[in-house]
Amino acid sequence: MRIDEGFCPTLRPTRAAFEKPFCDYVREVFAKNPDLPCFKVIPPKGWAPRKAPLDLERIRINTPIKQHVFGKSGAYVCILEEQRGMTAADFKRLAARKEHQAPAKGGCLLLVLGHRDDHLSERAFWSGVTNSPPLYGADTPISLFDSRVAWGWNLRHLGCMLQDGEYEVPDIPGVTSPMTYFGMWKSFFGWHKEDIDLYSVNYLHFGAPKVWYCVSPRDNPKFDAMAQALYPDLHRACHGFMRHKDILISPRMLRSYNVPYIQAKQEAGEFIVLNAAAYHAGFNLGFNCAGGCGARGCAVEPQAVNFAMEDWVEAGKAAVPCTCSALPQGVQLDMGIFCPELREESSDEEEDSSDEESGSEEDEAESGSDDERPAAKRRRGAAGAVKPVRTPKLPEVCKMARADDVPRDATHAQWGKVAEERPLAIVERDERSRQLRFSLVHRLAKASNKPGAMWVGLLKEGPDGLFRPQSSAKLLKLGMHFPRVVRVRAEWVVPEDKRRGGWALKTKQAGLDWTWHERILM
Repeated sequence: MRIDEGFCPTLRPTRAAFEKPFCDYVREVFAKNPDLPCFKVIPPKGWAPRKAPLDLERIRINTPIKQHVFGKSGAYVCILEEQRGMTAADFKRLAARKEHQAPAKGGCLLLVLGHRDDHLSERAFWSGVTNSPPLYGADTPISLFDSRVAWGWNLRHLGCMLQDGEYEVPDIPGVTSPMTYFGMWKSFFGWHKEDIDLYSVNYLHFGAPKVWYCVSPRDNPKFDAMAQALYPDLHRACHGFMRHKDILISPRMLRSYNVPYIQAKQEAGEFIVLNAAAYHAGFNLGFNCAGGCGARGCAVEPQAVNFAMEDWVEAGKAAVPCTCSALPQGVQLDMGIFCPELREESSDEEEDSSDEESGSEEDEAESGSDDERPAAKRRRGAAGAVKPVRTPKLPEVCKMARADDVPRDATHAQWGKVAEERPLAIVERDERSRQLRFSLVHRLAKASNKPGAMWVGLLKEGPDGLFRPQSSAKLLKLGMHFPRVVRVRAEWVVPEDKRRGGWALKTKQAGLDWTWHERILM
């Protein structure tokens, strides 16, 4: 494969090559070029993803996104503002307005083929990136590929590890379900890697070209060092902040940090295939439509169809997730599905936890009949979804819920000695009323595989004014967003007569804001 320096290689497969299984073709390319960030594929003549013409009036864009960009000198942060839904035809009419048109040069739009005009279009984008925020028509849950294509690639059916049925992969909205995206001049997708560092393929159905920037996985350490230097506060708050997809970094900035990258210009009817764990970003040169599926809720990228092959597994295991609350619907996938050894380790840990459960729970289990025991064992070990939970060590504290009522990733949660572990306060702000909400919680033993997260159990106030643990537990993700965890002054009141022990809160709830209390970082 001939690779021009700085530009994405273009492949023009024959019909015979294009009729190969999709993953076989891609596997061969990356086997010969493992450090290649991406490549472009121009399908053979005669291939088409669909037979019927599109009716844009019948396609609804549920949540168009206005993309506001702030920053200077090549390093920018984006704020995404949801707009009212509209049809794709309405979006096209909006994209045709003067304020959403690419600049002209000598009466000719800078969208024609040719390196000079491409350079001028790129310069126009970066010089005006903070002006006239564009709209992006994201997260439209349809696929414009026919369910059956006469021959060649079909992005509905890639036959990869996520789809072939060999692995029990759950339905992941935005990864295993189709999405279509509509763009206009200056709409963009910020720098990021695919969810769980998956491979991806993007097809441009029609319209103006799309410009791509892509960094080889080999150069990820350089890219990460640059991003952390440019956005130190974001990195401190969340080590996976590049998953937020709200960062734009110009090519000039990449060059100043010696981060190698390649560019691609994707025309209508062309594919872009991205390597696993490859950072990428880009923008649209006008109204267009890209099809596939990807992470729902990000609303900043013409997401491609994600796919997985055997050599992706190591990248998936090493993927750094978002550790804050910026992505409440972020994609999560249990890598134990693909790695039996991870399930074995999890199973061993569960057995160790079971052995350490309190005597009261053991007596309770022994009192059950022989017929009940196998059922309980099956319930606790089913696909690693049910995690054992240690009961409280103090008799006056109510017990945790049954093991099968605990969230599936609450591994080895326990109350511990409540009289020795002081409670914490979670302070949240209601997004609508802007009022503060207060909750007193008891920290559980940290056993989450998510960095910067901890398991907490709610402390509920009783009629006597004392706070005691409840049976519910939830995973709290800490980051630059809500909620905040603060220290409080509390005193343990020992049991007396018929009264159970509990915490007496000494800090006034009205003072539990996040301006003066110490933030607890995990």
